[in-house]
Amino acid sequence: MLPPLAWKQVLPALLIGLLIGGIGSHGGGRVMRRGGGPDPDRVVALFSRKLNLDADQRTRLREVLETNKKKMEALRADVHPKFEALQKSMSADIRAFLRPDQIEKFEKLEQEMAARRARRGPERHP
Repeated sequence: MLPPLAWKQVLPALLIGLLIGGIGSHGGGRVMRRGGGPDPDRVVALFSRKLNLDADQRTRLREVLETNKKKMEALRADVHPKFEALQKSMSADIRAFLRPDQIEKFEKLEQEMAARRARRGPERHP
């Protein structure tokens, strides 16, 4: 569990991510850059359209995105290795109860999923 101060840093990033992901998945278009993180221009355009933001609100939104950009990048850099380690551990746990014929299919499925991720472009984290 994260200490209270860490939650104050993680929660805003999580909420922004959920908001961007939620709005983006409902016809809002792609808001993430290929190189990682939200594209400020697309986020501002999306929020402007969905929330009817005025010029001052658009400026303030852009400032929030730019101010928190480094924090988001640091959070991704911290979480990504932990996420990969968990994925590898889960894969090993799954292999442990599969039959040999299933392991072969499972490995193929993992390769297909990796190829799909590769086609989406660079990861959204460093």
